[in-house]
Amino acid sequence: MKNLFRSLLLASIAFVLIYVPASTSLAIVIVPSGSGNAVAPTDDPGWLNVANRGVYIGNRWMLSVEHVGAGQTVFQDVGTFEYEAGTEIRLANPTGVGISLVTDLVMYRLQTDPGLPSLKIAPTGPTVGTDVTMIADGGLRDGNLVNWDVTEVTPTDWVWTQVASSGDYSGYNSFGTGKRWATNVVSTTTNEDSSLNEVNSGYGDVVSFSTIFDITGGTTNEGQAAIGDSGGAMFAKDAFGAWQLTGLIHAVSTYEDQPLPGLTALEGNATYSADLSAYSSQIVAISAVPEPTGAVSIFLLVGCATPIVRLRRRP
Repeated sequence: MKNLFRSLLLASIAFVLIYVPASTSLAIVIVPSGSGNAVAPTDDPGWLNVANRGVYIGNRWMLSVEHVGAGQTVFQDVGTFEYEAGTEIRLANPTGVGISLVTDLVMYRLQTDPGLPSLKIAPTGPTVGTDVTMIADGGLRDGNLVNWDVTEVTPTDWVWTQVASSGDYSGYNSFGTGKRWATNVVSTTTNEDSSLNEVNSGYGDVVSFSTIFDITGGTTNEGQAAIGDSGGAMFAKDAFGAWQLTGLIHAVSTYEDQPLPGLTALEGNATYSADLSAYSSQIVAISAVPEPTGAVSIFLLVGCATPIVRLRRRP
């Protein structure tokens, strides 16, 4: 298999600065099929709380990414809500660890209460191997598996040729829009190698964890984010089996010269989510949302402008 680079594609812009407006949300890509994931899963982590721009955490507060920002917020099966002007608050990064002062996370308040439950923000980050459920309001997976052969032209240029079968890489295209859920497993965490795992897309460092899109050996409803997915939710269960909001999708990683990067999901692509445990004290202080009691506490898609950073990957 050829050696390629990965490009870190933030839900809307590339290293070459490709901007995609938030209104064109595109694509939770789900294997084997997205058709059965259009309603809340049986074990629901917070389906109704995920909107087109981010996640509702309670007390009229939304959590989103800065590169999407505040705006009219639409909840499927709930309604459309206007945001309260002047309430946007950009979150700060942990200090003393050599990363940017501000991060690509923002909170804003709705003018009226959507009548949804409050969500618990995970106080600690996930570990490698943690099962996660992704919920987001965006695009859909095309039904056909697509294969490509890859040829190296120069050390930094690659030609991708679509083939009928047995290519070097395989994956899916995306189309249309719609709300979906998917699953995956955490592959890297903030505490890996005893250091923060931060990702910077041009809007500040984001303390992050990642999941890898595994078509052949992944979870039953394996999912991958794409352009437009920023602001989608990552949920995981705590030690007692209760759902909590553990991450917010903010970037994807694609291969160098991958066809339609961010609009295709290939085996080995990655989804990056903000590790909300690094920001939980700020989120709770701003929202004044109490710990949920007996309520459901809380993947993939909202998006707007963000850049691409190059990450070397050896498939």
